[in-house]
Amino acid sequence: MADTDADDGHKPLRERNTVLEAIELMRESSLDTAPTMIAFLYLCENEGLCISELADLAGVNMAAASRAGAALTGRRAADVSGALAKVDRLGRVRALVLSDLGRELRDRIDACIAKSVPIGSSGAPDDT
Repeated sequence: MADTDADDGHKPLRERNTVLEAIELMRESSLDTAPTMIAFLYLCENEGLCISELADLAGVNMAAASRAGAALTGRRAADVSGALAKVDRLGRVRALVLSDLGRELRDRIDACIAKSVPIGSSGAPDDT
């Protein structure tokens, strides 16, 4: 009997490549714009960034970095329990750091990268 996806009964597609898998993980966590995804990835590499540092690293203006920071912290949402980042005070500077949910997503992305399926791969076991 052919393997099927337990959720919908369809035959599973080939394994996603690493880039698509990471993007899907972020989309599942409500990171739905490229600037916010990019901001999240820079924050994963550099916890403790202020908005101006995030803007410089991501190559965006301050307004875009501020919007990304607001999206990551849930500042514009009624419920911040799903926020991937939080703001910590480091002296006079307000810095973005990952929340527990943000660290969990970072770890899931790292696991995806560790198993690395190249874009050009068919996803079959003998392709690696």
